[in-house]
Amino acid sequence: MTSHAAVVARGMGKPCVSGAGTIRVNYAKATMTAAGRTFNKGDMLTIDGATGQVIKVSSRCASPNFRANSQS
Repeated sequence: MTSHAAVVARGMGKPCVSGAGTIRVNYAKATMTAAGRTFNKGDMLTIDGATGQVIKVSSRCASPNFRANSQS
């Protein structure tokens, strides 16, 4: 099922998470809780769009090196 909000956001080039009824945001503490895990403001997260799983990124992401991967 696709939400209208997700379609509109995608057209605007923005991410959209819909149907996130179990996520709790504590604005006073600047935290978010999902599936029993608490995340702090500034934590790098990724959300699996198929399963809804929230994953904390444990290390810095590496930038791709397109020249090293190209086959000229």
